[in-house]
Parts: sequence; C-alpha cells; structure tokens
Amino acid sequence: MNNQDHNESVNQDELEIDFAFQDKDVKSMIKKAKRTTIIRNTIISVVVTPILLFAGIVLNSTLVNHQHYKAFGDLEYHERISGPNVFLGSSSFDYGFLGGTFSSEKFKVIEDRVIPWGNETVEFNIFGKANPTASDRGSAQINEKIGPPQVDRFFHYESGERVMLFYHPYLNYDHYLVDFDLLNQVSEDKYIEMALSLDQGYTIDEINTMIPDSVDVTWYRVNSYSQSQLDLFKDGENRPDLAQTVYGFDAYFDSTFKESKRTEEDFVEDVKRLKDSKYNNFFTFYVKDVLYDAIQENKEDGLIIGIVVTGTKDELQVLNGLPFIKGAVLGATVDKY
Repeated sequence: MNNQDHNESVNQDELEIDFAFQDKDVKSMIKKAKRTTIIRNTIISVVVTPILLFAGIVLNSTLVNHQHYKAFGDLEYHERISGPNVFLGSSSFDYGFLGGTFSSEKFKVIEDRVIPWGNETVEFNIFGKANPTASDRGSAQINEKIGPPQVDRFFHYESGERVMLFYHPYLNYDHYLVDFDLLNQVSEDKYIEMALSLDQGYTIDEINTMIPDSVDVTWYRVNSYSQSQLDLFKDGENRPDLAQTVYGFDAYFDSTFKESKRTEEDFVEDVKRLKDSKYNNFFTFYVKDVLYDAIQENKEDGLIIGIVVTGTKDELQVLNGLPFIKGAVLGATVDKY
C-alpha cells in the first residue's frame, strides 16, 4: 500500500467517525428539543387551562345571569298584567351550563290577609328561551252539587281555594253564575274575593261611579280579545274564562297601602314593555302577537270588562241586583282573624 492509499484510508475512517459523532449529536439534540417542547407545552397547558376554564365559567355565569335577569323581568311584568290579586314572593335560582332555572313563590292577597298560591318555576337559556316547568296555572274541575243548576267549578291545586271565572260581554253563554246567594253560606269571619263580569266595556272613571264606595275594587279585567277573535267565538259553545287565563291589572301600585292607583295607561305601558322585550319566551309571545294590538283596538270603547272585588259577605251583597253585572263568581276566602 502506498502512502496515497494509506492517507485516503485514514481520511475515510476519520470521516466515518465524524459522521457517527454528528449522528449522535443530532439525535441528542432532537431528543432534547422534544423534551423541551413537551415541558413547555405541559407548562402552558397547566397555566392556560385553568385560565380558560375560569374565563369560561365567568363568561357562562355572565351570560346566564343576564338572561336570568331578562327572563325574571318578563315574568314580573307578565304577573302585573295577569293573575287577579296574585303577587310574586321570594325567589331562588340555579345556574347551569348556558342556562338554568329560577323559582318564585306566589301569594294571593285578600284585604289584609295572604293565601299561598303555589310557585312559578321557569327554565331558561342564554338564547332567549324561557318556559315554565311548574306553575299555579293548573286547577281541578269539579261538578259542584250546590245548584240548581249544577255547574262545573274550578279549584286551585295547592290551596284548594275556588278559582274565579269571568264572562266576556260580547259572547253568549248557556248559563251565568251569579253567586250572591252563595255568599249567605260564607261565615261572618271571612274575607271574600269575587269576580264580576260586566255587560260592556267601561273606563275606570265610569266604574268608580257605578260601584258603591264601601266595596273594594282590587283588580280590573281588560278586553284582550280582538274583534276577529270574538267573531270566531260567537257561534261556538263558549265557557267562562279561568282567572289565570285573563289579562288585567291591579287597582293599586301597592296592595298593602292602597294609596297610589293604577290607570289604563299604566297597564298599556306594562304591555308595551313586554311587547318590546327582545326575547320571545312564554311570557311575551301572546303579548307580541295578539294582546297589544287587541288593546289598541278596544281602548276607545272602554277597556274594562270585569272587576275583582273583596270584602265581607255583607259588604259584597250591596252589589246584588246591579244591572251592569252579568256574572258574579265566588273566588278564594280567608279568615279575618
């Protein structure tokens, strides 16, 4: 072997050794880079994940709380235009993912006494949906044998109290309940509520001149049917409306002090508030689609087609025989003492 061949062989060996070392270095560098990446990603995940979770919880809570506020506000306004002598009490709520539920106790006020009236439990979500899952709107139908004639009465599920009925002045009925004789069966130590159905539409001022001062008018029923609806009902077999299905408003802003009286304009403003709500939920769909337009149609002829009065049986008997009363249906009663 000459020197040239020997030198080429040595150079080749050195090259192979260099490649071997470089290969090891590259693999080591890759492993180190992988470890660094894994460690960095783990640290980022450990730091970022709780932040994202916290941000998600805060965002969810904010959105749900906002929708809860809107849905509960719609419920409050809906109660202000419905439910004779019924008011919302204390509330509780339970938030979940993108929604939740809230529950409000309800009570009926007769004079200065209170009757528990069930509760309203509403399920809602951040997309503007809110629907009751439980409420006081149900009632039991009983054929009461106190006639003649024997008629169907309705009783509130939870309290067992009578549910008032209303007749519309522009519809015909086979029979009208006039419960003034039934008042004689009520004891002297009771406060009573009674639904009076009128013969036409009136204003509050007109009603104030028609009803004796000794009688406490606590709620006004409004004509919430459009003429097209009435035309559909006229030829049918009509039944009186349950109290929880009609619309109207309290006579006073505060049922306890009874100092500031509400007007038809106050009622229209409450209806408009619901109509303008951004959410199409259970409490707004009828208001948006029917009620507001019907009120605008009827208000010139007198919105009030029924009233609720409270008092003792002697105080309410003075209404017996008044010509503008077409129906008088006994409601709940409560002990005076």
